[in-house]
Amino acid sequence: MSSSPEPYRIAPIDFGDNDSAFARFRRQLRNPSLLTFIVLTLVVLAVPVLILLPGFYSGARENIRYFTTEFTVNLFELQVAVPSNIVPYLRQRMEIMRNASAPTEWNGVSFDSGPCNLDNLTELPEGKYADAVAVACQRIYTVQTTYGASCATAAACEVPVAAVTELDEIESDLLLEFADAYSYLAEEETSEP
Repeated sequence: MSSSPEPYRIAPIDFGDNDSAFARFRRQLRNPSLLTFIVLTLVVLAVPVLILLPGFYSGARENIRYFTTEFTVNLFELQVAVPSNIVPYLRQRMEIMRNASAPTEWNGVSFDSGPCNLDNLTELPEGKYADAVAVACQRIYTVQTTYGASCATAAACEVPVAAVTELDEIESDLLLEFADAYSYLAEEETSEP
């Protein structure tokens, strides 16, 4: 009997000599290669996709007609809608000008080179509503330049009564022009049973 201890040996993991498909699969799961990792990731991602894909496909096939249908817009509606969206802006700017207490409120927007620029106005659909907006812009610009000296400094910015009167007239003329803008829609709604 020898007094020296026997060397302690760590045995390698033994997967056995079994070469069946299940044993090979089990060995790959315990120590996966990069290829095994990629394949397992693709399988895990493919399962939910394959479950949800038929629902997306059938929904898209049913609703494709809504995306391929060409909708026609009544030209009169376009001629009314686009200029009438500008009217509230003009009214708001005229209200600010009526109550101006600083030059930035009176000259904050140029009605010649700003939104009422001729290039911008030519983009509107032709008709009486676009013409009304163009005339209102020109008249507001005239009032703005005529009475601009009254509100040149913050210390002495007083809007003359004549300017307020002219702005009121411009607003009433503009609203009068747009009074019948949507009357055809009201007639259609009342004619339906």
